[in-house]
Amino acid sequence: MHLIYAADAADPPRLFIFSGNTVGSFDPLAEIRYVAQCMKPGDRLIIDGEIHDAGKTMARRDNPAARKFLAALLASVGISDSDGEIRFDQKTDSRHQGLHLITRYFRAARDLSATVAGEEIQLERGERIGMNFQYAFTPEAFRWLLHDHGGLEIVQEYGSPDARFLTAVCKK
Repeated sequence: MHLIYAADAADPPRLFIFSGNTVGSFDPLAEIRYVAQCMKPGDRLIIDGEIHDAGKTMARRDNPAARKFLAALLASVGISDSDGEIRFDQKTDSRHQGLHLITRYFRAARDLSATVAGEEIQLERGERIGMNFQYAFTPEAFRWLLHDHGGLEIVQEYGSPDARFLTAVCKK
């Protein structure tokens, strides 16, 4: 819905910018279709995607600083480190080769309760609290997402100096 409002806010040509792997924080197949539907001739989209690297992709997420941040979020609802563990998973998305889904969640080690907005929520041992997910892409899958799936023409590409991101300038 926010894309429709943004698209209607100005007359073409418009510039859409999705940076910091924003598309990877949603279902990328749905999100790129929504963006493409909002674009008109003359519009440009600058979009980047995180390039998947089996070791580095997980290391950027599963590290002491990230775990401390997640523990603080859990502590805000009354869950402590001794109540369970934070886990990270990496799997492939079967809808297209090169789409990698990284999830993080808390798994309760015992029965416990969390308090959210003044309401107590019971969690049984083994239950999970999904924290968020992100996609990372192979370069080929990112191009497929934009061009073949999204129907966009890639005008230019830029790799980040650290090879972590691929940025594309697209038009309809």
